[in-house]
Amino acid sequence: TDNLAETTRFAFIVISHIFRKSGARQICFPVVNTSSAMLEIIAEYGDLVSPRLAESAHARIISAARALGEKYRYDAVRAERVSRLACRIYDQMRGEYGFEEQERLYLEVAALLHNIGYFVSSKAHHKHSALLISCADILGLGRNEMRIIGQIARYHRQAMPKSSHEEYMELPERDRIVVYRMGALLRLADALCPAPFVQVEELRVTTGEESCLMGGRLSGQRCELLYILKLAVQRKSDLFTSFFGMNVIVERLAG
Repeated sequence: TDNLAETTRFAFIVISHIFRKSGARQICFPVVNTSSAMLEIIAEYGDLVSPRLAESAHARIISAARALGEKYRYDAVRAERVSRLACRIYDQMRGEYGFEEQERLYLEVAALLHNIGYFVSSKAHHKHSALLISCADILGLGRNEMRIIGQIARYHRQAMPKSSHEEYMELPERDRIVVYRMGALLRLADALCPAPFVQVEELRVTTGEESCLMGGRLSGQRCELLYILKLAVQRKSDLFTSFFGMNVIVERLAG
């Protein structure tokens, strides 16, 4: 089939790059789905092999995440806005806080899918989102990675991670840290999209010892839009403050 031919071609490209870079004469693969394994290898080591392959793997994963969102009738416009803002916060904090590149992918996918739980019920939809994501298959992401992404999405609202949350506590400690800090960024990005008419066109993040200043340029000039934004961020900055130890301050960018 066309799909099999494309997967085989993709696999040969990756294998040829590995042989050229490593000088190896033989490669042993575990008994797993070949296409999934290839994408997982690229997601982890793609930049060392070929930046173009890494970009291709990323694009495939994001495309699959969007398809999953469409399956559960998500609000694509809002999901893209939240994802864009979450990645913008990540990019401006990464250097100082040492975020790993793979965490950005988890955050981006979680942001796209954080509200798919509405397909099940509006009540406790964040928990339904976590379950749907953790049970889903996205080519290029392993089962444990889907569990991590599901838990990041789960904490975009309401309670913070705690020892009584079984799914969170089942994760290794390192993964729980990823969930906590990426969940904090997602929660802020979600707060920055409180209503369709409040749109943050540009966002600048400046961190200090005790505060994190978020300067936003809004699509409208009405002062009440900034007030709505401040209230939303104040209500949902608890996870961020708990992990990073900074209060969040929202201001309008000049210009």
